[in-house]
Amino acid sequence: MYDTRLIFVEGIMGSGKSSTTTFLSLQLQWNQVKHRYVHEAEVPHPTRVRDHVLAPASPEEYVEKSLKSWRFFVEQVSAHDCVYVFDGQLFHGGAGGDGAG
Repeated sequence: MYDTRLIFVEGIMGSGKSSTTTFLSLQLQWNQVKHRYVHEAEVPHPTRVRDHVLAPASPEEYVEKSLKSWRFFVEQVSAHDCVYVFDGQLFHGGAGGDGAG
């Protein structure tokens, strides 16, 4: 297997993100690869800053906190043999509790 820890499935609503992510998860399970399915609406979401930090004061602060959160998450993922399969997250934060996309 490739040294992959993060898989992101992106697309507009109804494009098959959840179906594709479920298929990938089943294939990983079939091949006995330790993995975790991360749905876009999961709260708290492991990569979504708004789930961990209350209202940053400025866009610059939000970017800074986002980068810090991502770096921490990537360090954690890199230290383990689990593959994270994300069902949409990067381009439309989804329904993470507040309905904002």
